[in-house]
Amino acid sequence: MRGALAGAVAIAVAYAAGRRQGLTSSDLARSLAPDRPAVGRAAQLAMGTLASLPGARASSPAVALAAGAALGALASRNGRAFSAGAHALAAVVAQRVAARG
Repeated sequence: MRGALAGAVAIAVAYAAGRRQGLTSSDLARSLAPDRPAVGRAAQLAMGTLASLPGARASSPAVALAAGAALGALASRNGRAFSAGAHALAAVVAQRVAARG
């Protein structure tokens, strides 16, 4: 579970950086709870944890990378390349943290 939580943090940081750099306009927390930022961030963390679970359970970083990229490409309605990269990063982080135990 620590791996998946670490992956959730990684994906949140990736999307925050992407928004600052103009690479994406996606803000899941704001979409989920526009008037309640804390609730939106908690929901975002929960969804990021779920998105990172396949990576946390992967047998190697390469498998995690491939699974994360595929999941990210499927999850995005626009900006598939950015989404694939962010999810791949999260999956690798999750795999490495989970592998350390």
